Amino acid sequence: MVHLVFLNQLDKELKLGGEGGNNENLTDEKGNIFEYIKGIEFTSGKYGFERAQTLLPKSNNDVVLYFKFKDRDINIKEIGSNFIFSLRYKLYNPSDRSLSYYDISFTDIKAQRN
Repeated sequence: MVHLVFLNQLDKELKLGGEGGNNENLTDEKGNIFEYIKGIEFTSGKYGFERAQTLLPKSNNDVVLYFKFKDRDINIKEIGSNFIFSLRYKLYNPSDRSLSYYDISFTDIKAQRN
């Protein structure tokens, strides 16, 4: 699981959508690859983003992405403690119907327990 916080500084809500495909990547320092399962949904339609996460105005918005082991035979002890994460996503502004594309990447993320 990857937990992100998006700060929407605008006075209006935005819609956050994933790019689809394999644009969510999570890998540990041992080379283990984790497959994206769910988190940021996206379906576009007649009225913009039909299914997307709403980012409320003037607030922090939690986004949680879920991953699973790509190699089903991996042992929990074989998982690293430092991760690299990247994500490609879209922001849709319903007010002016504008669409923006973003890429983010983080390295040296330390694993944390909940």
